[in-house]
Amino acid sequence: MDTKQILRDKLKQKIQEKNSQRYQLTKKSLEKIKKTVDEDKKQMDTDPRVSYLMKKAYVEAMGSSPDMTDIKNPVYVLDHMEESKIKFYEFLTKFMGIVVKDVDAWKAEMVERCQGLSTSHEKQEYLDHIEKEYKKKFKTYFYTPYIVYMSLMTDITFEDLIT
Repeated sequence: MDTKQILRDKLKQKIQEKNSQRYQLTKKSLEKIKKTVDEDKKQMDTDPRVSYLMKKAYVEAMGSSPDMTDIKNPVYVLDHMEESKIKFYEFLTKFMGIVVKDVDAWKAEMVERCQGLSTSHEKQEYLDHIEKEYKKKFKTYFYTPYIVYMSLMTDITFEDLIT
């Protein structure tokens, strides 16, 4: 083996080690998460307002979130409902802006393909199909665990913003 190949292999190995270290939790952060989860569990178990569905949605939202501190537990949301609603409206508004840009870009690309169709009937049928798919695609963005959890807790859906 030549020297260049040996150095490439070592570099590749070091890159892989760094990548694997990045995804492993440190002992301190693991203890912090465990402590937070234990406190949340105690609060949820003692509060009669919190249902099984709320707990399940909360756990799913926590599991899908990269930054778990942004997601408040059901007891906190119930105690601070107005504040939670305002924050959720703000989140949905920002998120909707991102979704609209993405879905509109998809639609524009699909409409460009329509130019190749020969008859107006084919074009109209194609555009109707694109419109149906646009609505489906738009709605699918709003079924994330966090949005489902907060919709359940605050009774706010993204349709509230549209209408």
